[in-house]
Amino acid sequence: MKGSRLPNTQTLLSIFSISILAIIVVFFLRSDIPYTPTLTVKSHLIQDYHHIVQDVEKSSIVMNFREHAEFKNLSHEYDIYWKNTRPPNGGYFAWLDETGTRRRDGISMFHQLHCLVMLREAMQGLGEEIQSLKAMRRDTAHEDHAMHTEHDDLHWLHCFDYLRQAILCNADSTFEPHLMNSNGKDIVDGMIERDCKDWSLLYKASEKSDFQSLVLDNE
Repeated sequence: MKGSRLPNTQTLLSIFSISILAIIVVFFLRSDIPYTPTLTVKSHLIQDYHHIVQDVEKSSIVMNFREHAEFKNLSHEYDIYWKNTRPPNGGYFAWLDETGTRRRDGISMFHQLHCLVMLREAMQGLGEEIQSLKAMRRDTAHEDHAMHTEHDDLHWLHCFDYLRQAILCNADSTFEPHLMNSNGKDIVDGMIERDCKDWSLLYKASEKSDFQSLVLDNE
């Protein structure tokens, strides 16, 4: 029974890891043109945000992607680094409605970073079970399989660091309006219409290259 239960648990953990990385990829299917919700509020704060968006879209910063040890592990020792990926206010944009009430709406880049942090915390919660599985593997698996498992761990930890940098590089400035949930609480879920880049072009280009390889122009 012990031997049959181990593969099932390993499979579930593998599916979980692959699933969360697939979910994160969705966040990068954004366009350079942010979605702006219809607003009837004549707020100087909203106008200021439009100017900020324009500045962001026109900006260009060279960013060298590199490995960061502090972002490539699940140790609580490095939680502070992940906490600091967002500003102290959580990355919201505050504005006043027609009644003078202060509202807080979201900015996509910070929402994406928040989701990445939440996924990391979920992986931390599985830490004890993962360590237990590794101990069981060492008792039952060959040395070469154990080395392969360690390589896989390093791979998805690298992915967390890579995706964090990709979110920052993309700097999605989409305005995410707040809404009221069934409990009467203001929330920001980011589930809104967006103008996106046509990612199907990349799929087609990749598939086409299988039988019609691209030729680089050295000139």
